[in-house]
Amino acid sequence: ATQNPITVHFGIWYRQSVEFYNYSDSNGGEGYYKVSTCTGYSDDNINIDPSWMAARAFSILVLILGGIALLLALATCCCANHVHVTNINRFNGGIYLLVTLFQGLTLIILSSKLCQKNDDIR
Repeated sequence: ATQNPITVHFGIWYRQSVEFYNYSDSNGGEGYYKVSTCTGYSDDNINIDPSWMAARAFSILVLILGGIALLLALATCCCANHVHVTNINRFNGGIYLLVTLFQGLTLIILSSKLCQKNDDIR
């Protein structure tokens, strides 16, 4: 029988947990089944290092600022002839640039313990 490798996914906030269970039925059949769940890192004994914390902070800032930019863009659609629309759009452009920068900075996670010194990956 061919053995397929197990793929486990990791993220900034959660990771995939995979557990295998053996079973036997009343007809004499035996086998195993896999249970895959999403688990937070608080259940593990992993210390979150500064790079990991920074990546988490940037991911939160992306959501907050991206939401503000979306709401401003939707609000300016309703008042297309208003004088302040140009100023709001300029401000919104700055928010979009910040969101882009912060989204890129979430890649700091690649230098954290999650990706560099994680025994589950090796």
